[in-house]
Amino acid sequence: MTATTHKESKLQLLTGCGSDIALLDNGPLAGQTDSITKALQLVGIKTVKDTLSCMEKGGIVCNTGNLAGFIHGMVLTLSKTFQMVFI
Repeated sequence: MTATTHKESKLQLLTGCGSDIALLDNGPLAGQTDSITKALQLVGIKTVKDTLSCMEKGGIVCNTGNLAGFIHGMVLTLSKTFQMVFI
């Protein structure tokens, strides 16, 4: 399991709670990890694109949070062939 935090002081807590990898989220996570098969996305629209860029092909993202700005009917274009529509 990989966990992320915005606070460096919490990295040891994450590994102490059972995370195999603890990453400091101080910007894009793309490039720091790319073998994620499942993700629980709690922040929302501002970070979902970064989360998806870390996923293995066929991976699953559960986007349950929208703390960072949610607009009904918003369309997020991730590539020429994939879009997410928030309803």
